[in-house]
Amino acid sequence: MNPMMRCAEALGFRPRLRVTVVWMLLILATLLSWDSARHSATHRLLASAVLVIAFVKARLIGVEFMELRVAPIALRAAFELWAIGACAVLLALYWLHPAL
Repeated sequence: MNPMMRCAEALGFRPRLRVTVVWMLLILATLLSWDSARHSATHRLLASAVLVIAFVKARLIGVEFMELRVAPIALRAAFELWAIGACAVLLALYWLHPAL
């Protein structure tokens, strides 16, 4: 790594770029789920996509903004399992419920 890169990382530019990219991804995911939700009144697949997007956003927020990326492995594993498990359970309940 060159000295300029070390200096930039020491000043905090690299993490700032990472946070900015994640923030932009969250905005795009919000717009995507909002647009999908407008058309999901009778489409179960689109409603499921909105639910998955919500859990992806929750995971990004936990990992990046709550700093679980650098948390002890047990805490991060518990969070990752919660995100996957809760999404899977909600999707199963949604798909197994008879259509109204």
